[in-house]
Amino acid sequence: MSMKGYPYDNAVAEATFKIFKTEFVYGRNFDSLPHLRHELAQYIDWFIIYEFMVRSIT
Repeated sequence: MSMKGYPYDNAVAEATFKIFKTEFVYGRNFDSLPHLRHELAQYIDWFIIYEFMVRSIT
């Protein structure tokens, strides 16, 4: 564990959740839990492929 107040210990997780909320959550409404799960699975698949392509190019 890091020291209390150390800002960099969870920076990767916070940045990932910021991207997730900005690209997926804000401005969307889901009719039901199965609909949310389906859309989330599609988003995760897209995100993994996108990240793989971006990292393989650079």
